[in-house]
Amino acid sequence: GRQNGATELVPDELADPPCDGDPGAPPDSTAAAAAPADDSCAELPAEAVHPQPADPETKRPSHAPRAVTNLVYTIGTWRVSREMYLWHLSQLKVRLVIDVRGNPRAGRQEDMHQGKPLTRALQGAGIRYEYWGDRLGEEQVEEKAEDGADLDLQRVLKGMLAASLPGPLCLLGHMHEPHKCHRLRLSGLLPADWEVWHIMWQDHQSICLVSHADASRRCTEDADFFWARRHAE
Repeated sequence: GRQNGATELVPDELADPPCDGDPGAPPDSTAAAAAPADDSCAELPAEAVHPQPADPETKRPSHAPRAVTNLVYTIGTWRVSREMYLWHLSQLKVRLVIDVRGNPRAGRQEDMHQGKPLTRALQGAGIRYEYWGDRLGEEQVEEKAEDGADLDLQRVLKGMLAASLPGPLCLLGHMHEPHKCHRLRLSGLLPADWEVWHIMWQDHQSICLVSHADASRRCTEDADFFWARRHAE
């Protein structure tokens, strides 16, 4: 069955920040502050925190999701250096990044904008880049949601998966938190035999892996909260 909860991954030379606590002072004092805490990020056992230093293309952190044939990660942009994206994606054995941003050149993080620099950087880590935002972007997802045409999106997703490389792939969206990004809905439309984990940044160097079940629960809780507040006014 699918796993719930979250796990955290940090480069081994860093401090050991708990998933929901104070990460401590990063080596780079000019780096951005830590991301907002998320209740779905569970504290890890001590032995799961530090992957051994190695070529990221050849070793996989022992605490990553179980090895499955059909594995999808998702990630958003959040003031983190491109090098850290490459490090973590490599550690997770991601072979393909699929950009589902409707406008892939928008946002403050210019080094993650669509273009040759991003494609070449990913290729240097053994990861291929593909753009599917013209078929799976925010506008397309919102339009299909209004029309109730999930089958159209599912057909596109099946075609995307059929053309993908063997091994884990990663959907790249705009928003850092999956429950605020359209990639959460796309993940829910994937075939049932695909396991989905959402990558969230805990600070400028460490990540938290959140199960799709927990991210969906958070989305539902937020929607219920705002619905209740509107009707209370």
